[in-house]
Amino acid sequence: YLDREETIHRIKFIKEIEECINYSQLEYLYCSPKKKEKVLDSFSEDLLNLIKTEAKNLDLSSKEVILIGFSQGAMMSMQCLLINEFQFGGIIGYSGALRAENVKAAESNITNGKHKYADTPVLLVHGQQDEVVPFQSLENSKNLLNEIGFNVQTLSRPNLGHGIDPEGISAGMEI
Repeated sequence: YLDREETIHRIKFIKEIEECINYSQLEYLYCSPKKKEKVLDSFSEDLLNLIKTEAKNLDLSSKEVILIGFSQGAMMSMQCLLINEFQFGGIIGYSGALRAENVKAAESNITNGKHKYADTPVLLVHGQQDEVVPFQSLENSKNLLNEIGFNVQTLSRPNLGHGIDPEGISAGMEI
């Protein structure tokens, strides 16, 4: 149960994230490929600073923070996992995708082909009928993370489009 003040604080936190995402999407859509990489890095850093602030406010260590994202939120969660200076407790991504550019942005956290937080639990869930983010993104993301040492759990959901179903939620609760 959250009291009124904590509820208002969390709503403001969510609105800050939404503002960052909306601004980032617009800027990202209309810039050159070189600038796209900088925008992605900038937005990820902004989001990480926001998460760090909120974790501190709630007296949580980074290992007590699990990032859960849907679609672009899943993409941002994976990006934050890769570039963060501290280890998260886990990542749960629903209907997202990771690209080689994301891994490249994390070069400073990769030594001898292995990410320094490769033991972080990662669960990726994707609907086979996803009409927004192609289903093959699940395997592509898993492979990119596996290549740098992560042991990624995946859950493929038949008859699910771009969404989250009870089985995906149940799998996420196991992390």
